[in-house]
Amino acid sequence: MHNYFEIIREWDKYYDYSEDSLNLTIRQPEGKQYIRYNINKTMASYSNPFYNWNDTYTYTDDGKIKRIDSESNDKKNKWYSIYEYNDNSTSIISYRYSQIFDKYLPDDKEVIKYLDNKTVSYTYNYDVNSEKWIKKRILLG
Repeated sequence: MHNYFEIIREWDKYYDYSEDSLNLTIRQPEGKQYIRYNINKTMASYSNPFYNWNDTYTYTDDGKIKRIDSESNDKKNKWYSIYEYNDNSTSIISYRYSQIFDKYLPDDKEVIKYLDNKTVSYTYNYDVNSEKWIKKRILLG
């Protein structure tokens, strides 16, 4: 038996890998999604033309995500995120492209702190007028 939530979330998906397993095409009713992997099996890019979403991934020397760049189907800038790692925390700062200002502006930030027995996530929105980060919420995990 399925409940209502499970039924509305179901759809057929088909996964087609290239011979070298470095390219994946996902076929579904909305259209196709494309994933390209690096030789070390990290994700190099993700594309979903239906949702106008195209990401490119850059990694640190030790294999952690360093940056994700996103552009539209017509190659226009959308946003990028920078990942920074410290001994006990990870920060992710996202910048959205503003057509009005013709540049990237800070958008949101997440700081994840790894404590002895829990994880604390702080999220912030950037206020362009005051040029300050405003705390949005704290999640404990």
